[in-house]
Amino acid sequence: MVKDDRDPEAWARAVRKLRARNEDARSDLLRELSLLQRKYEKAVTEAAEAVNDLGGPAGESEGLKHALREWRIAAEEASQFIFDEERFPPGSDAGWKSRGWEEAVRLGDRAVRAFAKLEKKVFPGLKSALVLEPGEAEALEKAYDRAASAHRRVADEAGEETPVPEIRNLSRILLLVARGELTAANAAISEMPRGGDRFRAFYAYSHAFLARNRPVLKGAAGPTRAGMAELNRYRMSLGHTPLLLNEKLMQAARGHSEEMKRLGYFSHDSPIEAHRTEWDRARLAGYVNQVSENIYQAASLPRALAVWKQSAKHHRTMALPSAVDAGVGVRGPCTMVFGQGEKDTPPELQY
Repeated sequence: MVKDDRDPEAWARAVRKLRARNEDARSDLLRELSLLQRKYEKAVTEAAEAVNDLGGPAGESEGLKHALREWRIAAEEASQFIFDEERFPPGSDAGWKSRGWEEAVRLGDRAVRAFAKLEKKVFPGLKSALVLEPGEAEALEKAYDRAASAHRRVADEAGEETPVPEIRNLSRILLLVARGELTAANAAISEMPRGGDRFRAFYAYSHAFLARNRPVLKGAAGPTRAGMAELNRYRMSLGHTPLLLNEKLMQAARGHSEEMKRLGYFSHDSPIEAHRTEWDRARLAGYVNQVSENIYQAASLPRALAVWKQSAKHHRTMALPSAVDAGVGVRGPCTMVFGQGEKDTPPELQY
């Protein structure tokens, strides 16, 4: 307050005092903002690190690059041979074996071995992502988003441009997979360049399929569980999505196996008009998309897989990239039905 409003110097002193107070207040505010900025910078950095740790170490070691290259070559050569009708023709010898079947099996086995070597390189870094629950994934992302938003607000108030630590594209995809948002994850993975991160994302996406199969396989016999694990690992080794077990296709496959045993026949064509073809049987079970079917005389899925690999037609059916779900029946001759997916089936993905 100016005591003598007629004294110009008194006014000047008052103005200088007020400015000093304002400068002190501004300095105090900037100090507070700086402290807050460091606090939120630390928070957002920790949140980003927590999310980014899901994908394992960034970058690709020479060992990973070599294993990835070896697997890609093996998978491509196996797939090309399996679907080559000249080298692996659909004609049969002695009922099952197609010319070239030994080479098809050899190349497929090589792809499986190369996949196993590559898996050893990436699995340790993905372990936490593969067991992440949907709620945990959501909490991780929310913690990062809150910290990043607070950090940006404080930086704006302080008039400083401080970069916010970013979440890796791979880590965001792993969060989508963990939350069960597989269609969105599929679209994001499809845009990734081929390399270590795309393989990690493909691997996590495939494991989400396998996790959905566990409740369906819970009551299945040991050989059936082993057979499904073997087939899905084979498909992953070729760079294809595993098969999801579908209850409607399970019903169709079991029904055909039981009917063949009951009526004493072995064929894709049923003597019962309503059950005539695999498409008829699938539709009766409520499945409306395209299907294909493999059958084998013994009630053993692992044995059936080994024999089907010797036939070009059956081998191609098992390895078909567009097949996304399946059903198996072993209460009689083994039947396996492969489907092209329903409206709510996650889309297939190729590495």
